[in-house]
Amino acid sequence: MQKSKKAAAPAPSNPITLKAVIAANSGHRLEDEKWTVSGERYEVLVQQSEDIAAKLKLAGIDPYRKDTMPICMVGLLSGEVKRVVPYINSNLIPVVQSANHREALKALRFYCEPRPYIRMFVITTGDRCGVGLIGKHHKALARKISKWAASPICKDRGVEVIFARHEITFDVLFCAHLHAHVLVDCHQKLGGEEWSNFLAETQEFFEAKIMDSGKLRNPQEAVKYCLKPAEIEKLSGNMVAKLYKQLWRQKLCRFLGGLLAFRRQLDKDKLKIASVRRKIGGAVYWDTRLVAKEGNAGAKYARKSTKPPTDIVLGLTVPCAIFRPMLEPCLVVGAFSGNVDELLKKRGLQHWKDAALESVNGGISGAAKAASSSTVHTSTATVQAKKASSSTPKTPAEAPSLTPSSPALVKTGRVYKLNSPQQETEEQLKERNERAEKRKAVRESNLVQDELPLKTRKPRHPRK
Repeated sequence: MQKSKKAAAPAPSNPITLKAVIAANSGHRLEDEKWTVSGERYEVLVQQSEDIAAKLKLAGIDPYRKDTMPICMVGLLSGEVKRVVPYINSNLIPVVQSANHREALKALRFYCEPRPYIRMFVITTGDRCGVGLIGKHHKALARKISKWAASPICKDRGVEVIFARHEITFDVLFCAHLHAHVLVDCHQKLGGEEWSNFLAETQEFFEAKIMDSGKLRNPQEAVKYCLKPAEIEKLSGNMVAKLYKQLWRQKLCRFLGGLLAFRRQLDKDKLKIASVRRKIGGAVYWDTRLVAKEGNAGAKYARKSTKPPTDIVLGLTVPCAIFRPMLEPCLVVGAFSGNVDELLKKRGLQHWKDAALESVNGGISGAAKAASSSTVHTSTATVQAKKASSSTPKTPAEAPSLTPSSPALVKTGRVYKLNSPQQETEEQLKERNERAEKRKAVRESNLVQDELPLKTRKPRHPRK
């Protein structure tokens, strides 16, 4: 696969339907190795979340929501089922923090794409504090940033604060260091002298260390973990419980200014942001689009029933690669009975599966072509025209199977993984084994490093 090329970014497009996204994206094949590595990373987060949740439980804090029914993710094409652990919405739990940051990153990328003058600042007080004072320091820094955004220092110069992410790190003595990554949108050009004055006044206002990181190249630089899971996992149960109470109802990622207004408008219009596959000639592009939410996907329910409720459809996701390295839509179901076909028939949702199958069996469907006919926000080419035009149609043996019982699927852990239709050469196999050995050696060295006493432990990232 050739390296993707970024195309020009036209104006934002009108919202499209979820059915068009499903018809466009379903069946897209991901690289097996990248999908496997991503799954391994997620399993690490799952294990860390279970460990932290166990510490909270022992400290008398229930880390699970008090739901009345179990919730599952059901793949419409694979028929696979995955149970969703009902964690409370706390950034202390890595899988919850990862999901929250993923949604924040989508909005930030969409908002920042047509705005080339967004810059990032790192603001830190430099003070270390105990776990019991984190809440006090966090509130003080958040209030200071809000006052700075509303002060003449920013207002008179056309500088708008749009995002602030508070990050808490711990040293070897478990003392907390709080700092913030702040994004500003410059609406007017500031000369060298005026910009120097702005930085000097900002430094004086915060009475802390301010670092100008320059223009924002990648929004992912600003949206990272507010609490590092590896550091939280090393804290004792009492310290984790105290940290949870300190951060209760505190926002570590804050949207401000125009970005906050944009997010509120999305919620008001019942829209979300998703990547949509679009085909032009022989090339395939990925566009960032606004998609209308479907709620419970239009599921139908009987008015009167004496039996306990089952197969309660809570939502429908855009195509994602949860169970295999191929995109498929998933239903979020409460009290799932275990039969996918019966669920679709009972709730009148067969048309969603048909839309996904149409894309898998016949390429990009008419609904997807209609979705790609209007202007888009961003475009990224993933398949070049020459390569697509010279490719031959897949034979039935090469086409990806849609049933878990197919011999083309191999079960690895909790999910299924498609075998590559092409056999690896000896050289490719040797390279893959060498990469695996290197990753294993790095993991073993990190484990040995963590087991050393604090006095003899060497810093992994020594300061210059």
